[in-house]
Amino acid sequence: MKTKVLVTGGAGFLGSHLCEKLLNNNYDVLCIDNYSTGSKDNIAELLKDPFFEATRHEVTLPFYTEVDQIYNLACPASPIHYQKDPSQTTKTCVHGAINMLGLAKRTNARILRLQLLKFMVILRFIHKQKIIGVASIQLALGVVMMKESVVLRRYFSIITANII
Repeated sequence: MKTKVLVTGGAGFLGSHLCEKLLNNNYDVLCIDNYSTGSKDNIAELLKDPFFEATRHEVTLPFYTEVDQIYNLACPASPIHYQKDPSQTTKTCVHGAINMLGLAKRTNARILRLQLLKFMVILRFIHKQKIIGVASIQLALGVVMMKESVVLRRYFSIITANII
């Protein structure tokens, strides 16, 4: 039986690449997204896979399903998006995390929370303090700063290989 994985924010740029990577590694993937910043175009090809399912859902509301793993990526990451509605961004990050932790507790699932907004603030601090040389920081900087999808996929493969 395949491991069932939930990816919140799965229609976003990073989420869709994670979904693709998980499918390639023989996982059964459930993607939830409210499509406020993500796009159905990002997951269009994945919908052809019988082990991929996408559902429109707002993570600020509880979600009930049976899963083995949860990757919580739901949070507007771009300054343009999170500055447009800071209250909703906060609700998404906080209530979304609480709801996914509740789901993880109910299903005994492992959970990984990635909040890119906080991640980028930390990277800016590291850059300002000129703290360079740690492999994980360099890898993280590479992921955040890469704009080409192909290059990002290569970095993302390294990250997910260490997580999965």
